[in-house]
Amino acid sequence: MKLCCGIAFLAALTAGAQTPAAHPSPVGVWRTRDSNIQWVYAPKELGYRERGGNAAILRFSPDHKFALIYDTIYEQDGRETASAGDSWTVFYGTWRQDNGRLLVSYAPAYIDIPLIKNGRMTCDPPVKDRALPFSPGSILFGKEKLQPAPRLEQSVNEFFKGPTGHELSCGNFENGHPYPQSEPRK
Repeated sequence: MKLCCGIAFLAALTAGAQTPAAHPSPVGVWRTRDSNIQWVYAPKELGYRERGGNAAILRFSPDHKFALIYDTIYEQDGRETASAGDSWTVFYGTWRQDNGRLLVSYAPAYIDIPLIKNGRMTCDPPVKDRALPFSPGSILFGKEKLQPAPRLEQSVNEFFKGPTGHELSCGNFENGHPYPQSEPRK
């Protein structure tokens, strides 16, 4: 009887105990905030209800892979898409969380307008490490504030399904996906 009361008391005691809150996850797609994008609208006479603008896009995958993409995004009828026909610059790497920050390590993987220095293509820096302040609704990437972009997620994820058809200027293909030649530091 005493054992049953002791177990019941212990169960009641631990049931009320608070478990520490887990850090929010950045997994998904983030993009430049609306207020920081210079939106360009299609001419009204064309009948398009579309706007486009250049944006930084961050993609955090559950397996701790990280991508930084500079691209044009288009918005029409509540949908957002990453442009397949405009210039893309892509960096790949890894991410992890540390006390409210996201630690990312990444390197260039694809640059469709290469930077030429002394007659040779340059992909500096080979690996870059950054600590990004993070809260559930905001990531600070340098001076750029990014917001969650669930409407852009499907379009961006299409790029990561398999071989992209792009020749990578600063990396190589590994298992059908482009990753930096030098493995980012952890």
